[in-house]
Amino acid sequence: MNIRITEDGGAQLDDIDEFAAMLIRELPGIARSDDDRAQARIYQRPTGGEDDDIDDDWKENVEPELRDLFANAVDMVVDDLAAMKHDELEGLMLIIPPNHLDPWMHTLNLARLALGEIWDVTEDDMNSGHGSANGDPERTMAILKIDFYGMLMEFLIRLKWED
Repeated sequence: MNIRITEDGGAQLDDIDEFAAMLIRELPGIARSDDDRAQARIYQRPTGGEDDDIDDDWKENVEPELRDLFANAVDMVVDDLAAMKHDELEGLMLIIPPNHLDPWMHTLNLARLALGEIWDVTEDDMNSGHGSANGDPERTMAILKIDFYGMLMEFLIRLKWED
């Protein structure tokens, strides 16, 4: 898979193999996880329960806007994925418009947070590679997805902020 900046400042992913395409296509569903652990991680109380007034204020005034922001971000990713196409020269190709880079980064981060909570992935797991999944193929795949989405997010960040 190749990632490059487009003339308009967006990103183009091309020569995407089927495995990477599968991971990319799964991204919105993972980012939209309704798992209680994932939701608690993504929408953490700012004081961790130490100040109910602040936590309640956050839940009432900030969290709804975050939920809307994240839902809109995932919707933009879904739209971009619907436009993914096969090009004779470039292979399987995905274009991310410049105004969709932030939504992609939000969605990638949401998916990584959700996977980490659902599969109880620790920093040690991430540092020791995919072998730390204790022989569980689903957990191994979750760790691989966290790595892949992190790599993709890093490339998008570099494309956005490096000249």
